[in-house]
Amino acid sequence: MKFTTLSVQNFLSIKEAKIDLNDRGLVLIEGINEDDPSAKSNGAGKSSIVDALCWCLYGKTARGVSSDAVVNRKTKKNCCVSVLIQDGEDEYLVVRSRKHDKNGTGLAVSKEETFFDYCKSTALTKGTTAETQTFVEELIGCPYEVFVAAVYAGQEAMPDLPSMTDKQLKTLIEEVIGVDRLTAAYAKANAKYREAVDAVQRAVFEEQKLVDEGNTQLAWQKDIFEKEQKWGVERDIKRDALEIRHSHLLRDKLEESARVNKAKADAMELQKHIDEVRKKLKKTEDERNAIAALRTDLLSKQYAADGLRNDYLRVGNALKQRIDEVKSFDAKIGTKCSECGKVYQAEDLAEAKAIVTKAAQDLAVEVRRANAAWQDAVKTVQEAEDKVNKVVLSDTRSLNLELDECLAKLRSIDCKPADYQSAIEQVENQIEALSVPNPYTDQLDKVNARINELNELIKNARAKIENRKKNEEVFKGLTEVFGPKGVRAHILDTITPLLNDRTARYLDVLSDGKLRAVWTTLSLTKKGEVREQFNIAVSNEVGGGTFESLSGGEKRKVRVACCLALQEIVASRATKPIELFIADEVDHALDEAGVERLIGVLNEKAETCKSLFVISHNPLRNWIDNVITIKKKDGYSEIGC
Repeated sequence: MKFTTLSVQNFLSIKEAKIDLNDRGLVLIEGINEDDPSAKSNGAGKSSIVDALCWCLYGKTARGVSSDAVVNRKTKKNCCVSVLIQDGEDEYLVVRSRKHDKNGTGLAVSKEETFFDYCKSTALTKGTTAETQTFVEELIGCPYEVFVAAVYAGQEAMPDLPSMTDKQLKTLIEEVIGVDRLTAAYAKANAKYREAVDAVQRAVFEEQKLVDEGNTQLAWQKDIFEKEQKWGVERDIKRDALEIRHSHLLRDKLEESARVNKAKADAMELQKHIDEVRKKLKKTEDERNAIAALRTDLLSKQYAADGLRNDYLRVGNALKQRIDEVKSFDAKIGTKCSECGKVYQAEDLAEAKAIVTKAAQDLAVEVRRANAAWQDAVKTVQEAEDKVNKVVLSDTRSLNLELDECLAKLRSIDCKPADYQSAIEQVENQIEALSVPNPYTDQLDKVNARINELNELIKNARAKIENRKKNEEVFKGLTEVFGPKGVRAHILDTITPLLNDRTARYLDVLSDGKLRAVWTTLSLTKKGEVREQFNIAVSNEVGGGTFESLSGGEKRKVRVACCLALQEIVASRATKPIELFIADEVDHALDEAGVERLIGVLNEKAETCKSLFVISHNPLRNWIDNVITIKKKDGYSEIGC
């Protein structure tokens, strides 16, 4: 937890100031009161500048100043203090105002965020000042008392611890370290203990109620389970019977399908055979038509051949006659003409013979042509007779009988399948109807879920009982711890050793090991008996066994060591380490050697707390290089050079 920047306006004597609080090391704050030269540095506003931090965070200073008393008496308004806080990587701005023209009176908190060159401020102020104050204390990690005790060490706040009585010292220790809260905690713990006892009894009662309900649910579970099982068995029997029926129907459907397929195949085969018989009958008819046509053609060819034969014979007879005429010319040679009686000579008959011979030659050609035509006609007739002879007539009657028989068989074949599908669908619907969830399953699931829930609740209830019993034991123990004996035992066991360790460490440095201060809760009576008594036993190795016997400077060293030790213990109570410490006039009454040793202690402490501000009337510039000067003039205090 770092306090980085403190800004002050019109707070107490401070008109306006701004101080960097982060990682400053050891810093001296000195004062000059120009309004009262006789006061030198007193009243200059040295303490006011650091008081502003406490007021900003908690609404009152370390010295208890609050309300309108913090407003500058001269300005009388516009009092405002802000502090920039760094918590890890987050930055927060806390602003408290009093009688401010703009802000009024109140407390505001915002979160400061920077993204590159873009800055964003998110308001975190709660609905009321009290709620915002709670948020600030959570942010700081400690209440006012712890903060003051952890951060401030002042002359006014530094008690004379070694000189206190048992009661005074015990009261102070209890207040400072919070033991006084243990007393209040005792009553609270006692009340909590009684509440814990009642809570255990209530938890036991609730657990028993859950157990009783669990037993009832178990009885319901058994009854519903039996009904679920019975319903399931009956459903399975029906389903098995239907599934058997379904399988038989599917088998019958397959067999029927096979029968229909075979019938269709047989019908197709018969139809094929019928087509073949009809083709044969058509072929027979074609054959008959072909024979009739061939016979008609044969007759015509025979008529033609007969005509050609007759032509051939006629021409042949004519040729014979001509040949005979030619021969008769040769026979006339040497004979006489019947008319004139002239004897015919060859030359007399040559011309007539030539004419007859030419006619005979022409007839001979015609005879050869007629003979060839006749021979061709005879050949054609023979070929036609061969075709007629080659045509074989089928048995039309037997084919018609076969056709009628096949048609009768075809009509007898049943290719229409029997209707198994509707029966199958009916059975399938019945099976599907049986597929509905078991009506008792949902009830059983709910009962089981409730039983599981109850088991978990019973488990949690028993765990709650155990926890509440533990709480009972804890609060019972706390009543003992927070009781008078417990508080003292707590101080003895924890606080006292820590105080002794810290006190010895600081006193060794301040006194060069010559002084000792031991915190103790026990002492010896004159009779040598041990009694409870809280005190600080002080001794000096060079002489003196009591605090009263020490010199003023030695007493101051003891006081400073005891106070710093106590303050360190208090600081450890903060949930977040605070890197800041303010020592206000802790060097009072110390000689030069004592101041030098104190500065050594403060330098060591500054390394831990990072920033340690020393407020002093004494000239400490010889030991502290970093100096802030507060000057007061005309009623205002400001930071000088």
